[in-house]
Amino acid sequence: MNKKLLSMILAGGIAAGMITGCGDFSDAPDTSGGGKTADGKTEVIFYHWTPVPEMELMEKTFNETHDDIHLTYKPIPDSPDAMIKMNTMLMANEPMDVTSQWSTDHLQLRVENNLLEGLDQYFEKNDLDYEEVFGAAASEITTVNGDHYSMPYANKMFAVMYNKSIFDEAGVDYPQEGWTWDEFDEIAKKVSSGEGVNRVYGTCFMPKEAWYYRAGLKLGLNAMYKEDGSASNFDDPAFLESLQWLYDLQEAGAQKPFNEFAEASLDAQANRIALFYQGGYAMDIVATYPVSNWGSLPDNAHDFEVGVVTLPVEKKGDPLQTMYEFSDLSMVANSKNKDAAFEFMKWYCIERPDVCVAEKYMQPTASYFPTEEIEKTCIDKIYSCDGVSTEEMLHAYTSPESEIARVPGLKFTTIATAQSEIVGEMDKQIEQVFFNEKTPEEAINDLKANADELIAKAK
Repeated sequence: MNKKLLSMILAGGIAAGMITGCGDFSDAPDTSGGGKTADGKTEVIFYHWTPVPEMELMEKTFNETHDDIHLTYKPIPDSPDAMIKMNTMLMANEPMDVTSQWSTDHLQLRVENNLLEGLDQYFEKNDLDYEEVFGAAASEITTVNGDHYSMPYANKMFAVMYNKSIFDEAGVDYPQEGWTWDEFDEIAKKVSSGEGVNRVYGTCFMPKEAWYYRAGLKLGLNAMYKEDGSASNFDDPAFLESLQWLYDLQEAGAQKPFNEFAEASLDAQANRIALFYQGGYAMDIVATYPVSNWGSLPDNAHDFEVGVVTLPVEKKGDPLQTMYEFSDLSMVANSKNKDAAFEFMKWYCIERPDVCVAEKYMQPTASYFPTEEIEKTCIDKIYSCDGVSTEEMLHAYTSPESEIARVPGLKFTTIATAQSEIVGEMDKQIEQVFFNEKTPEEAINDLKANADELIAKAK
């Protein structure tokens, strides 16, 4: 057993006896079943973190369209130790065929512990080419030891949404494709106004996430690691420059100060986006669903138009880029019905994005739509919202003529040594910067030293 995976389980306070199935699983989901249903159908048990009501249409549609397979959906327990419980259940060989993933770190750990099934043989059986279907970036990230171990179903690509009314009141032109980060900074300062609790900010990024945006876009895949994975890469000047950029925005009064986040409950993304729709700040970097879904919620009712534009570039004429993340599914190694499990995964990730992805207001990962009707349903759901131009959204997030390069997010890596621990260290150091307890340079130096130590311990 991999020591790191075992330590992750024990750290959650779960008794070692549970790993062998001898402990009390009373607080874990019911995992009875598997194999065949009473009427002879092949049963596929699917675990995901989405609440049951939001998966009912998916489950119903699959079962109505498959005569020989019955899908049973089970929600992953919604708790801080949900991932630990899932790893425990996997190691205890609980009945399960398909599960969602959390990160490349967890994917690689599960592969190392022989908990997941390689998918290439099933792609070959079904005459599918993984890279043609999902693209080179997803193919590289989901490959472990020469095989693909997960299948992405939903993309998160990012653009800038902005409040047109705030721009109009400030007399500032709307940003255009190809704008630069310097122009972003200038605009953020110009559209900021007011004082105290009534101040409107240019932006309200979560510092623990946004500080590395520019570094990640510059450095690309595995940005936080040296090429051979032997050490961290935080001594690359791009990281200090990226952190200094966001810190300077805060000091200039264009970024909402981090010390105000807790009082306003802005630690959650949904709460920050609610502040945007209340007119509390002008710009944010978001995926599709904060625009088309959260912008339509009754609690976020607003009377202004929202603009959407591609991310800024470092200098005029640079190629367009977007940060790229995805959600994915894996087949469990001890599945009793692997062909049926793959059939479900193929249906979920490729064949029915209208039911499985658009319902979450996320972008399908597959490079094509099975039918024009499904394509129209997805576009209407994902990119259409009152007060937002569907054409703008499509162009900013997907348009081929934009030629937007997909740069994997900082935590989407093919090297995963001590990744979770390094991310925790990042959060600690960055928080100290935005509370003015450390300078950006001090934090980056400490992050480099501590991350290197974590990598050395993990090897």
